[in-house]
Amino acid sequence: MVGWFQKPFINPVVSLIDTFQKIAETKNYATSVKLAQNDEFGVLYEHFNSMLVEIKERDERLLHLASTDSLTGLSNRHYAMEMMHTLVAKALRHKGFLSVIMLDIDHFKMINDTYGHIAGDEVLRVIAKLIVECAREYDVVARVGGEEFLIVCDGCDQHALSVIAERIRSRVEATKIYYETALISVTISVGGYVHVPTSNNIEPLLKIADDALYEAKTLGRNCVVLKGSACA
Repeated sequence: MVGWFQKPFINPVVSLIDTFQKIAETKNYATSVKLAQNDEFGVLYEHFNSMLVEIKERDERLLHLASTDSLTGLSNRHYAMEMMHTLVAKALRHKGFLSVIMLDIDHFKMINDTYGHIAGDEVLRVIAKLIVECAREYDVVARVGGEEFLIVCDGCDQHALSVIAERIRSRVEATKIYYETALISVTISVGGYVHVPTSNNIEPLLKIADDALYEAKTLGRNCVVLKGSACA
């Protein structure tokens, strides 16, 4: 039996061990131990809690790096695909729309060749910012290739998708991008697919949106092409 005089020493150790076990099981580094006394154990608790805060911040930074395109600050392809799977599952449950926009910058290689790759990077950053400003705040906006971007629009029907796509296209066309002494004009081609999912497979959504993007390019670029039964 633990004597009353031993409890001030045993209880803090037991509390610390319990917290260790809880963190090991849940991987939740937001957990902390409660500071109940101002002695050596209190100092130990403070250091332990500080360590947990540092681990939590490190994990958040790593998660951000793993899900973010470093140049534009948008979601990267991997994160966008994960979100698409989640949103497709939601649309299946509710029998709702899930629409996809694929767009890329027209003649981007010419921009790099004419002004240099640093200027090309600035163009990508500006276009990314414009897309975010024109999309809805809850849309998933990602850079999925060199000059290619993806927007996943939950609950977005034909009319809403058309408005978003044209708003982005016209905003980009109207924007002049300054780089050093150069004034760069840019246009984009946009393909979209309006869909009510009937399976968990996201590949058809991406392919049809990509086909629509290709069609926009063959029509002369700087235009929007939408696909889907509602767009026929």
